[in-house]
Amino acid sequence: MAIVGLSVLTVEGTHFYVENVALAPSGPSDEWGWERERERWTGRPEKGGTDPALGWKARHALRAAWVALHWGTGIGALRSNSLAYAQQAQDKGAVEAPLEYALDFLTLALTLAKERDGLRPETMREILARHAEVLERIGSVGALWDARAEYEKVWEWLGESGAQTHARREEAARLALKLGDVNARLGDSEEADLWWARTLSSFGVASDVQATSIALPTELPPSPYSQRTYVALLASLSAHSARRGNLTEAQEIQDSGIRLLEPLMPRDESAGGQLHDLFIAQRAALLSLHRAQVLHATLGGGSSHEPNAETLKALELAGRASEDVVRGLCSSSPQENVLVDDAKLAAQFSKDKALAKPSTSLLRDARRTAI
Repeated sequence: MAIVGLSVLTVEGTHFYVENVALAPSGPSDEWGWERERERWTGRPEKGGTDPALGWKARHALRAAWVALHWGTGIGALRSNSLAYAQQAQDKGAVEAPLEYALDFLTLALTLAKERDGLRPETMREILARHAEVLERIGSVGALWDARAEYEKVWEWLGESGAQTHARREEAARLALKLGDVNARLGDSEEADLWWARTLSSFGVASDVQATSIALPTELPPSPYSQRTYVALLASLSAHSARRGNLTEAQEIQDSGIRLLEPLMPRDESAGGQLHDLFIAQRAALLSLHRAQVLHATLGGGSSHEPNAETLKALELAGRASEDVVRGLCSSSPQENVLVDDAKLAAQFSKDKALAKPSTSLLRDARRTAI
């Protein structure tokens, strides 16, 4: 009995911690928009946690999904019997265990939430968004199809949820970007173009992304949150244009982005401001990398040709810029020397609930393109 009681206390203690600490807001100030980047798990913005109206079982399911995604399950991968889309031959039927557990718990939470009254207007939308994000991370063709359908439902709910405030429009622009990226992964270029055009329109640009020349803004949006959306869009457009063989269009996007982003560094000494600047710098480095690859192709290079000196120089500059981003994320001062492969996030990022996840993702991306 004592062992059973201890086990129950441990489980409930874990849920108490997740509800009241892990999912609590990071603080009242969100000048750089990082609190808005955090996953929403149905709780009120000022309180965090989960929606009390969901009931005991659904709230436990949501917290269990969070634990699987952020703390893991102790299992590397397993063959999924419950996910039909993961059984396709090209996907080899394997799903990472944390993703599968999280998906199962979120599916349960969705089912239970549909039976409840008095939920917050955002609750169903937030659960469905978390569910779609897990499907997107699973990444099989079937999972991506399901993710697209669920993101489209979230888009519909966003449009039905009342007054379109500036914050709501920014959220819609980010969702349209995500839908464009998912459609691009599915090979549906026409749909990807339409969703990316919606993102562009949120920045005051009426643009046909299927045209030979894309009209891009000449300056960044004023809010940091929208700035990050826009520079992520530039990277998506650049990569997709190059994959389709539209090298001239890809080069125009890259040149426009590089001119816009490179003069911005650095601007702020706060942890949130530093992370924002490092995010912009890494995306500028990524565009420079894309630019070098397109340059190699347009100068007659290919898989069987050695890159010329101009291409090599561009690649080196892009790699060095990403290396600087890694050092900025892992050092407490600009003078501190850190090794790219061994570096760990500085405490100012890793210890902050709003900054930990985006800084971890940024470190991963910067390492991929560093020298």
